[in-house]
Amino acid sequence: MENWKTIEDYPGYMVSDLGRIKSKNRTVNSCYGSKKTVSQRILKPVNVNNYNRVTLCKEKIKKQVSIHRLVGKAFCENPENKPQINHKNGIKTDNRLENIEWVTQRENTVHMYKYLDTTELRRKLRERFRGEGSPNAKLNDSRVRIIKKLNKKGFSDKEISSLYVISKPIINNIINNKAWIHVN
Repeated sequence: MENWKTIEDYPGYMVSDLGRIKSKNRTVNSCYGSKKTVSQRILKPVNVNNYNRVTLCKEKIKKQVSIHRLVGKAFCENPENKPQINHKNGIKTDNRLENIEWVTQRENTVHMYKYLDTTELRRKLRERFRGEGSPNAKLNDSRVRIIKKLNKKGFSDKEISSLYVISKPIINNIINNKAWIHVN
């Protein structure tokens, strides 16, 4: 049986322990000056970065809210005041009460690494932070291709490193396929 609770910050909406959100019956002013009753309805979630979200409105201000946080705030006790919600089975769109729990950032990260082998997170993380995707990248793929071409034309590591203001060991790792190996 599905249990519903009013969303604390948005009293015109309800959240269920199955991860569904619905608007309550309400009376609105029509454009002709009369009032009309709008029936409750289940809101359709949108997927943002693999998390289901809904747009809620309060005092004519709309805000997109994560469903897992709404379920957690309404149904999960949080005596230790932990800041994040974890999906126990690793599926970010499964917002049922039985699948979520309050955790610290460290606990959430540890849990993510437990699921790396059973999901594609490891591959996604590697691809996301490889080469140009790395927040520390000083080069891009096209410059790495040029570095490899310069090496084939006989330029030394020292000459290439001074040209790009990159250390010789990094140039050496690029040339010896120890870094930027995804670039041909």
